[in-house]
Amino acid sequence: NSLTLVGNSGDINVTLNFGGIVTSGTYNIGSSPSIASKICAMTIVNAPNQPSGVVWYGKSGMVVVNTNSTSINATFSGIVCTQQNFGFPVVTANGVLGCSQ
Repeated sequence: NSLTLVGNSGDINVTLNFGGIVTSGTYNIGSSPSIASKICAMTIVNAPNQPSGVVWYGKSGMVVVNTNSTSINATFSGIVCTQQNFGFPVVTANGVLGCSQ
């Protein structure tokens, strides 16, 4: 009952988790994915120019989702991410995750 989009580029891994079947629209970044309130969660492992293996969590920003019968694309820009227990430093994520049949 959930949807996860994962993108990999070299060692960089970006994951978006949604609370269920996703429809087109704007989702806010948050820690508890929910379709009802349009919230999704983001994690990044191995962000560029950061120590290897560090997990970053989306703290604020928006993801725009476009879906049709054969594909889904999630576009994001300026997502602020922090480590789980530290508010500094931050990384900023920009990109597109998608899949199609």
